Amino acid sequence: MIQVSIIIPVYNVEKYIEKCVRSILEQACSDVRVECLFVDDCSPDHSIQVLHSVVDRYQGDVSFVFLRHEKNRGLSAARNTGLKAAKGDYVLFIDSDDWLPEASLERLVNCLKKHPDSDFVAGNYFNRRENRAQPVSMTCPMVFDNYALRKGFLNYQDVACTAWNKLLRREILQSHLFPEDVIFEDNIWAYELFCDVRKAVITPEVTYIYENDNPQSITNTSESPQKVKMHVKSVVKLGKTIMENTYNDLYAESVVFLLGFLVTALRLHADNHSELQDMRKKFSVKMLKSGHLFLGSFFFFFTSAVALFFYDMGWVRRHFYLIGKFGVSVSRLFPDK
Repeated sequence: MIQVSIIIPVYNVEKYIEKCVRSILEQACSDVRVECLFVDDCSPDHSIQVLHSVVDRYQGDVSFVFLRHEKNRGLSAARNTGLKAAKGDYVLFIDSDDWLPEASLERLVNCLKKHPDSDFVAGNYFNRRENRAQPVSMTCPMVFDNYALRKGFLNYQDVACTAWNKLLRREILQSHLFPEDVIFEDNIWAYELFCDVRKAVITPEVTYIYENDNPQSITNTSESPQKVKMHVKSVVKLGKTIMENTYNDLYAESVVFLLGFLVTALRLHADNHSELQDMRKKFSVKMLKSGHLFLGSFFFFFTSAVALFFYDMGWVRRHFYLIGKFGVSVSRLFPDK
């Protein structure tokens, strides 16, 4: 019997929570025991009342745990609270404005049974706003060892950084909580987590519906001064994470991965870029001192004021990935060490 803990943070989702919960309760999967952990992050609307209107009438085998923060602490903290209380062998995170299509849990569990030594199995997801499944390149289940997983993640190929839509071994999550008080926390979390994942399997079957139309979500909120400040803080956190734990076997890819986030943050109209500039200089100097002469120079130049000026040109922005490919390719042709 496989025990699965499904963790659902709840905040300002009264329009979406019922569909999310019903999609979980309608999952049919033999040999699986499910517990749902709802974490109320001090939701100001009627999300919790809507949630109870569904759960209180439910008669089935799924068990429920209700947790509540004393004050609003954000998505990462809510996930961490749920994770600390979870008892399952595996954990499945679901954002409460998304939902599971029919037989999602069964598909993930069946994949796990075929690959019981996997640290996680994941499915494809359907992006409702873009009206397409992602990643579109997959046609059959793919098995990733540690190296292939990290490479696919850094190159945005087949491996998504998202916490949701992954059936994760709870044991491996205990030392990989989500960073709090930042945005795009999944990238920071995944960068560290994937170091310890020995094997992962991803199936092209759609096991998650990503709505992406909640105006209250971080993805869809405006570039307010508060969000810009949070964005800068988050890039600094990501930069520190990569500096302290750079993938030595994917060094250039790690550098280029950070480059994209740093350029975006530097182009925001932040009152003070001193934190970003400090991180930029420290990372560049570290690369130069460790013998990565080309990458250090490459990173420093393409985050300079001169380079940022050209990023305002539409063509350059749309083809920014070519800059990254150039950096990785040259570093392979002329290794610094």
